Amino acid sequence: MRGAAGIALASALPLAGLAATARIAVVGAGLAGLTAARDLRKAGLNPDVYEGSTRIGGRCYSARGIFGDGQVAEHGGEFIDSDHKEIRELAKDLGLALDDVLQAKPPNTHSLYVFNDRPYNLADATRDWQPLYPILQAQNAALGEYSYQGANAEARRFDAMTIAQWVGAYVPGGRGGQLGQLIETAFAEENGADSDQQSALNVISVLAVDKRSHFNLYGTESDQRFHVSGGNDQIATLLAKSLGDNIRTAAPLVAITSLPDGKVRLSFKRDSGVGDAVYDRVILALPFSVMRVAVDYKQAGFRPLKNQAIATLPMGASTKFQLQFTRRAWTDAGCNGEMRVPSQTFQTTWEVSRAQPGTRGILNFFSGGTLAINAGKTDSVTLASTVMGEAAPITPGLSEIWTGLMIKDAWKNNPWSLGSYSYYSPGYQTAVLGIEREREGNCFFAGEHTADQGGFLNSGVQTGMRAAREVIASLR
Repeated sequence: MRGAAGIALASALPLAGLAATARIAVVGAGLAGLTAARDLRKAGLNPDVYEGSTRIGGRCYSARGIFGDGQVAEHGGEFIDSDHKEIRELAKDLGLALDDVLQAKPPNTHSLYVFNDRPYNLADATRDWQPLYPILQAQNAALGEYSYQGANAEARRFDAMTIAQWVGAYVPGGRGGQLGQLIETAFAEENGADSDQQSALNVISVLAVDKRSHFNLYGTESDQRFHVSGGNDQIATLLAKSLGDNIRTAAPLVAITSLPDGKVRLSFKRDSGVGDAVYDRVILALPFSVMRVAVDYKQAGFRPLKNQAIATLPMGASTKFQLQFTRRAWTDAGCNGEMRVPSQTFQTTWEVSRAQPGTRGILNFFSGGTLAINAGKTDSVTLASTVMGEAAPITPGLSEIWTGLMIKDAWKNNPWSLGSYSYYSPGYQTAVLGIEREREGNCFFAGEHTADQGGFLNSGVQTGMRAAREVIASLR
């Protein structure tokens, strides 16, 4: 903490001399890169920002002018938790208001699930959770701290185990029980990977913060409470506006080379071929999933474990399929918009139109892992018919009130992310975790994949701020 406090204090002081003229590049104009560039500018530096695509914002991307009643949806990241202080403060600084989507939940509505052809809800899950609670608490207590720097035998044992194996061994009713199915489907869509592709540490670390008296799928800390009024990507737009001509789009990074004097040569693809630029400091704010297939970093001078992280950190597959209806019929069944039913196309739904004007309603049919990949390959009209039919056990007749309006975003197919957000496969956390954010020479790293809690919009903002502080401290 003393070190972090020192960096924070240093970043608040003006730079002078050669440090103020240092050439700095930020690669990636998502929330992480844009936030880092903004903080560098505030410290008196003048960073160049490079973005491979023609659009800034990355996975923060709002959908406007598509749905009726002026309703806005999100192609990518959607919710902000109450404890996401960095992005909430940033939005406030930019003059943006947040909608409280939990407060907008219709009264007397709840999350409704169907497993094994029987209704199931969080009260039922809390009942079934009782015998599992002390087992999980003992497991979590035995883990200790774990990262590439060290892990005990229990941490390594559970890291080698998949969520599917853990559910089969410890959850009452096993994988076929209602609670087991709820956990597996929830973590598949939450992390963008099937339960047999994820480490059991993922579920232990999250559920360990739950109370015995109240089972919560994602731990008690994530409430998904807020959304930027009018669209989340206004944050990216306003950040980019403050940076002006310092942003270069359609400039994908293709190579990184560490030079003998400590400087870094970056090579970018351009219309006329490849162009080089040399910098004193570089912030790499692009996903490892893209770096490993599109960037030559063999001459970057990274440590072998960082190269391993870039090559192996998995990227989840998530598909958002959003349909608008003439009215919010799910409330007739006492549903708040969250449904989980036997499905071959999605694991969960939520209402996108909460706290938005009009009487129409948007449902997002969300999938992760294999279901998401398959949904991405399916024709949208066919997929719409399928998901509405599969939702019928809770909300029948959706096809009769569908406006015909829809958007589908299969993030595994996006060439600038090749997935939705990072997750941890078996064996990764006790062998590699923690190296992602660490400095390599004069290269610094930002992005949700370098955060303590990945997968959130706040993860990008938070790590962008951290990388900027590190660069500023390195120049003093």
